[in-house]
Amino acid sequence: MHAFPSDERPASFVEAACTHSVPFGKIGSTHEGPRCLPCLLIIGDRLAEQHSVSAFDL
Repeated sequence: MHAFPSDERPASFVEAACTHSVPFGKIGSTHEGPRCLPCLLIIGDRLAEQHSVSAFDL
């Protein structure tokens, strides 16, 4: 299972965070099944950048 941008417009293929292309018809919204580790790491890094906390904030 890959991570896809939520704002990307439907096309015949959509690029995942890890740059794999997946046919639009095969994209689903589920939390079941194996995850793509590169997608998880990329999204995790993006979240960490958006919500960075310094040691002084703790």
